[in-house]
Amino acid sequence: MDNTYFIIGGSVLFLVILWIAVGTRHLGLLRKGAAGSWEFVDEKIRKRHDVAPILAEVLRSEVGEESGKGELGKLVMGMVEARDQARRVLGASGEKTEKEYGFSKSLADLVRFGDVREDLSKDVGFLELKKELDDLGSDIENRAKEYNESVRTYNSKRETALYKPVGFLFRFRQKKIFEFEK
Repeated sequence: MDNTYFIIGGSVLFLVILWIAVGTRHLGLLRKGAAGSWEFVDEKIRKRHDVAPILAEVLRSEVGEESGKGELGKLVMGMVEARDQARRVLGASGEKTEKEYGFSKSLADLVRFGDVREDLSKDVGFLELKKELDDLGSDIENRAKEYNESVRTYNSKRETALYKPVGFLFRFRQKKIFEFEK
């Protein structure tokens, strides 16, 4: 009879350890998948940040405006400030969404400035940069959707009764959604 308690106790302990191991591995893989999806989004965001100063230089060279003076200078300074604020925020968060939205708005203002000028509306450099920024915006939006889907999957699994104790025990924190607007 004494061995029966040890066998039952050992079996229960084995099942608990197995449950913890499987739960940790599953949540870890989901979290790693979401992190990998964020890297794809972040890569495109950084590329867009790198293209913005080139757009500003093309506009400056075509318009012939001195640095910091006039309407273009104000738009460029606003874009640089918004870009710097967006670059300072790392990882997906509400703050990152807000800063990227501000940067998108200032970038759109620069593109609109170029669109209304007749000399720039036919400039190949400007048109190529505009197309590249549109493509990057679409790519970021698509990749952000993939990231958000993986985050929703991770967060929903993390909140189930089966994984919640494991998530709490091993500090699997809820991930943030990143909403992107062009």
